[in-house]
Amino acid sequence: MAIAKKATAAKKPAAKKTTAKKPAAKKLGKIIVEIDGQQIDVKAIEKKAAKLGGDVYVVASEKKIFDQDGNSVELF
Repeated sequence: MAIAKKATAAKKPAAKKTTAKKPAAKKLGKIIVEIDGQQIDVKAIEKKAAKLGGDVYVVASEKKIFDQDGNSVELF
């Protein structure tokens, strides 16, 4: 008695995955704030704000950064 072989399904090559390409992200340049004719970079403001810690407020008319407790740092 002969053993019957099962027919195997033909293997199809795996479909190539298409990846959606994201558009190139635009790089943001420096953000510069001008206060009474003087320019200061936002990164410089962040460095000065680190001395206070926590949330800070920039008060342009006084050229200072204040924290919630009223402590301040000069911008210029």
